[in-house]
This record gives sequence, C-alpha cells and structure tokens, in this order.
Amino acid sequence: MEVLPLATAPRRKRALMSLGNTLVEGPRTIHEKGKIGVSYVSTVFDLFWHDAAFTTFRSCRIYCDACGDEDSGFLKPLVRIAEWERQVDVHVVCPPWPNVVVRLIEVPLDCPEIQREVTRVQALADQSHLTRFGLPTRRDPGGIAAGPSAHLRVRFHAGWQTLSRAFWLSEAPECIDVFESVSAVAAASGAAATPSRWVECYDQSFDSIGGSARWLWDYQAGYLGDPDDEPSDAAESR
Repeated sequence: MEVLPLATAPRRKRALMSLGNTLVEGPRTIHEKGKIGVSYVSTVFDLFWHDAAFTTFRSCRIYCDACGDEDSGFLKPLVRIAEWERQVDVHVVCPPWPNVVVRLIEVPLDCPEIQREVTRVQALADQSHLTRFGLPTRRDPGGIAAGPSAHLRVRFHAGWQTLSRAFWLSEAPECIDVFESVSAVAAASGAAATPSRWVECYDQSFDSIGGSARWLWDYQAGYLGDPDDEPSDAAESR
C-alpha cells in the first residue's frame, strides 16, 4: 500500500484531504485489469453530494462502455457509489489512508429501471437553479435563500451533449431524494461487481494527488525539445 507523506501533521492532513476528495469523487474511467486502454468504461453520469457542514461526502458515478470495438460486444454499465466521513478522517482519526467506502455495481446493458431513473434526473437537472448575481468579484457568489443545506452536483455527458448543475438542495427541493433514489435503483437493478476485475485510472499521479508535487506556470514559453531529436517509433517500441 502507498503511504501518505508524514513529514508534518498539517502536511499529512492536507494530503489525506486531497487524496480522500479524489477517491470519493472517483475516476473518469475504469479499466479491466490487464486490458488498460483496451477494455474500459467511461463516466457518462455522476452525482456528488455533501452535507451543509462539509463533513460527509458521497458520489455516484455510472460508467458505460468506451472501448470502440462493437464487434466484441459492449461492457455492462458499472455504477460506483462512494462515501467518505471526511471530518472524522481528517480531524479525528487521521489514518494512513482515507477511509473511503466504495461499492461497485454492474447493471444489465439495457436495464429499463436505471434508464428511467437517469432520464428522470436529467429532466430535474435541466431546470434552472441558478442564482443570478453576476461576477463574484468580492467573493460573494450569491446567498442561499432558504439557509444552509446539503449540496448536490449533477453532470451528464453523452456524445455531443453535456449538462452540469450544482445547487443547494434547499433551493431545489424536488432534487432532495435524487442521490438516494439513483443509488437504490442501481443496487436493486444490478449485482455487486468484482473489484479485483477492475482498476481505476486517475488523471493525476499519486504524488500529485497527495500534495507533494504541483506544477506552476508563469506564462513563459518552455522547451519540449527539437522534433528532429525525437526517437523513431521503432526505437520507442524497443
């Protein structure tokens, strides 16, 4: 197991929070072990929920086949449900690895129940929940009319269509049950997937996620090398 940097307590907490946030949110793609980049599913729908006090975080992602090989059939959709008690982990327990609980569920390829539920959430999210306030030049991004509440982000991606909404649930009461409903339908419609079959692929390295490395750019042009000095494809494959 990888171990988080332990140089100082504040650094450990920052690393724990950064990695925990990444793991609870989940990866963009999940690949079959031994077939990375060949056989995998990609995020097409995701929910991200946290309570008003920013103590508990949950995500529900649905992944669909992205292999591009229709002759070999399609991978079944994969649902990833994750939960993290961040307040307890970061400020009380401070473990060597975030206690993010992840469930994987495999649902039938053309499951009518999950299709109906996702379509329902799409219709809800396609309504306007935007507080119009202009630019937050003084860190004042609008108030919450009904007071603090849980927060939900809903995102879809399918072909040329994308939709992203984020709002406090006190201002969108019709969406209060969305996270629980989608999770329940997925669990009832599918079966537990075997985690050992899959590997999650993140766009950042462990060191970067853990907070020990970051990239800063000062708007100055860099140098990637002379194209004439690049090795040939044949040399790279050796």
